[in-house]
Amino acid sequence: MSTLRLSRRSSGGALVATAMLSLTTAASATVPPCAGDVDGDGVVGFADLTVLLSSWGPCAGCPGDLDASGSVDFVDLTTLLASWGPCTFAYPAPRQSPEAEQIVLQMLGAAGAWTAPDDLYDRAVQDLAAIRLAWPGLTGETNSPLWSPTTLIVKKIAGAPQDKYQAMNAYMQVISETVLFGDWWVVTFPAPLNMPAMAQVYSSLPGIEYAEVNGFIGGENFYEATVLGGGEWKWLIDDGSWDCFDGCDCHTFYDLRVSDAGVVTVIDIWQWNMPWCPVKK
Repeated sequence: MSTLRLSRRSSGGALVATAMLSLTTAASATVPPCAGDVDGDGVVGFADLTVLLSSWGPCAGCPGDLDASGSVDFVDLTTLLASWGPCTFAYPAPRQSPEAEQIVLQMLGAAGAWTAPDDLYDRAVQDLAAIRLAWPGLTGETNSPLWSPTTLIVKKIAGAPQDKYQAMNAYMQVISETVLFGDWWVVTFPAPLNMPAMAQVYSSLPGIEYAEVNGFIGGENFYEATVLGGGEWKWLIDDGSWDCFDGCDCHTFYDLRVSDAGVVTVIDIWQWNMPWCPVKK
């Protein structure tokens, strides 16, 4: 059942990382091992091949037993050769909907996966289409990202060794580092990532004092999705307009539920308006 409630609300518009390098953080984040990097130097090469071949045959627990089958064999050799060269993070293929990808990344949180899982991404795409079919006025009102999905702000410790930091950058295939001011740098990645999780990882590196997301200022439309279970997702949507810093904003808020079949149920709709704001129904 749909209801319209008008209420007053405040504006809401706020070294390659070596394959075997483990990083313990508040989020318990770790750099995943690079398949085939037996000696943990960040590169799959002849040293790793030598270790693998020297333990050929039944050898439970051996470093060369990459698939933990209890034997070093052609499966392990194939895995090693397929990873030959510097270890790098495997980014997913580019997404057709950056909006859906960003919403999912924001769902994951600092302890979540580094990239948007396919199942969550696909579901977000489906739900956004269903919501905009039910409410066509939201078609052009796309989500305003809470933070940049491709940049991180890092504060280095002056004079401290940066080898682990540079290794992490190489592992993540960082495309640029730009001085923000002083010891603060903007690190740019080649594709969208869960930046709260990356901030946790970078903050734990020796030589790094602090890392944080590169937050946006402004924006007027905010989509927050939550998995409720039983195939249902909760969507809280703030459709804003006239965004400004002096209280002239207009907002329509949606509290929706979407089933795995794409059925949209309206829990509530309310508005926070100035006298000049249009009343949406």
